[in-house]
Amino acid sequence: LTKYALRQWRKMTAVQERIFEWDFRCCNFKNMAPCCRFTPGEGECMNENVCYDMVEAHLLKNFDLILATSCIQTIFAFVVAIGACVLCQFLECKSRLKKKNFDKVDNE
Repeated sequence: LTKYALRQWRKMTAVQERIFEWDFRCCNFKNMAPCCRFTPGEGECMNENVCYDMVEAHLLKNFDLILATSCIQTIFAFVVAIGACVLCQFLECKSRLKKKNFDKVDNE
């Protein structure tokens, strides 16, 4: 999960990083200590959070969604594969019966 989030973080441009950091009041990612920026005109810390901690819950929800949709797609693909096998067997049996009946007519 951390590797996935880090890849997504690295794909962001510098402007996107700054916007995210400002909106979520966080800084850096997982590998660095949290920073302490000062609010304008005051000496208090504005953000002390690492950005990964802010998005971890959202990433877990996304993985749950991916898990559910991939399970549904797997079941659907399995049903389609079984249906294709049944159809192939049906057509094969039909062609064998037709050939058998044609051979019977030729022998008579």
